[in-house]
Amino acid sequence: MICKNKKRLIRHQYTIIELLVVLVLAGILMGITVGGIKGVLGRQGATGAVRTLANKISLARSLAVSRNRYVALLLPDDDQLNSDLGGSPIANNTANFDDSYLFTQNRLCYVTKNSTTGNYEFDYWVKDYEWQQLPAKTVAFIRSESTAPEDSFPAKVIDVDDSSEKTSSAIIFKPSGALIDAKDVIVRVYRAAYLPANSKTKFYWQGKENKNQGWKIGIKGFTGRAKYCQGGESVEAD
Repeated sequence: MICKNKKRLIRHQYTIIELLVVLVLAGILMGITVGGIKGVLGRQGATGAVRTLANKISLARSLAVSRNRYVALLLPDDDQLNSDLGGSPIANNTANFDDSYLFTQNRLCYVTKNSTTGNYEFDYWVKDYEWQQLPAKTVAFIRSESTAPEDSFPAKVIDVDDSSEKTSSAIIFKPSGALIDAKDVIVRVYRAAYLPANSKTKFYWQGKENKNQGWKIGIKGFTGRAKYCQGGESVEAD
């Protein structure tokens, strides 16, 4: 006779304390994972915005040279930008754009210089290039003069889209490929959200980002060539 030993299966019952410990550990791991993912996505958003704008800047310069025209890259902002970044207030900086355009959208257009007023006036849009939205929770704006970017005045394009009520900050290239007035320009890109409130700009900074960090695209006035960097690094273009 063959005897078979039957092993009794012992079913372990988990206690409430053990279950709570498992849930707490799972919550901690999930929090770490989500936080890491958010950080990566935020950095990708900022670098994506920088690359997008750097490509647009190069395209604007190329169009200006190949078409023998003044070409502008519009980046609408608002009157309160300098005050919020610790600089001097600027009146009539940019007018009558919907809030959804400010600090987050850009578009290429041809402009004409008015020989009487010296203003740069909107002519028509560059074909096949619509308004382009930057990645979520990133903002960008233009500042002239690399020595004092928060206290200087970016170039303007007036009568945007044939509207006398619209004026936009812009990077404007001459037919030679140089910037107008041969002045250096800096485009600043931050991980932040624009939240308009009480007619004043409010930036909601992402993570530890602040006005002293972020990305910078430096454009040389005489050549129109651009170079970008992060944080406090030099933005001297080649």
